[in-house]
Amino acid sequence: MADNDFDDNPQGNGEGSSADEFSIPEEYADKGWTKFFDGHTGEDLKAELFKSYDNSQTLIGKRVEDYIKSVDLKSLDNYDEVKEALTKQIAPEYDVPENVEGYSLNDILKSEDGTLEYEYPKETLDYFGNAFKDLKLTQEQGQGLLKAFNEFELAEFKKHTDSAELENSLKTMFNETGEKSPKRKTVEGLLKEFLPEADQQFLQTSATNNTIEMFYKVAKGLVDKYGYKEGTQNSGNTSNFRKSKEDIDAEYDRLSKKLAELDNRPQQVGERDAIINQMKKLFE
Repeated sequence: MADNDFDDNPQGNGEGSSADEFSIPEEYADKGWTKFFDGHTGEDLKAELFKSYDNSQTLIGKRVEDYIKSVDLKSLDNYDEVKEALTKQIAPEYDVPENVEGYSLNDILKSEDGTLEYEYPKETLDYFGNAFKDLKLTQEQGQGLLKAFNEFELAEFKKHTDSAELENSLKTMFNETGEKSPKRKTVEGLLKEFLPEADQQFLQTSATNNTIEMFYKVAKGLVDKYGYKEGTQNSGNTSNFRKSKEDIDAEYDRLSKKLAELDNRPQQVGERDAIINQMKKLFE
């Protein structure tokens, strides 16, 4: 037998290939464990195979938990694959859902008896679901994080909608020590008169204290500047606002000029009397 009789197949891999073309035989290509060697060929593949075999030998007769404690898994070249495999087989509850629906975020809205009275809009589910996937959170982690966020939001809302705090702020605004002051009653009458029913309902049930105070401040500012005749709340008659002295003087000057202009042009019947009546009303 010549010295080079086996040169064409020095590795004896059964495929007649050279060492540089060493690869996983076809009968093993579909085995699950071979995916860890994807992208490896030749000497690189042989090295990975021996490393894998050596690792498997260390597991023989040893408990998995002992092995995990003795090995820095993150140092393994195929750490992500090992993590994924272990998670799916040993602790599937720690697996990252494949899609947004896998987080089942509406489950955190269920009551103790399992009733679901409200569901998140699709936009909310997509936003949080995709964010959780990017963070590689499990279903339990995603649901827990969103639930904690909801509880925080509710606590903050209650903090800023406390009825006692609102009452204290309004009493300070109107300098009240006991019952509601006449000015506050006037302001509340204005709010009822000019705000649509839906907006009034919003103030009562959904608005934060600072939003309600803002409306009160605007209405109070109008009352402070123009005044408001008693007994006109909800009347729908805005002419009952009294103008400031500056506004009255300006309007009087305007009407006086119109009256003077009548002496220089033809007049319509009753035009002069109409202007004079407007001037009188400024002082009623």
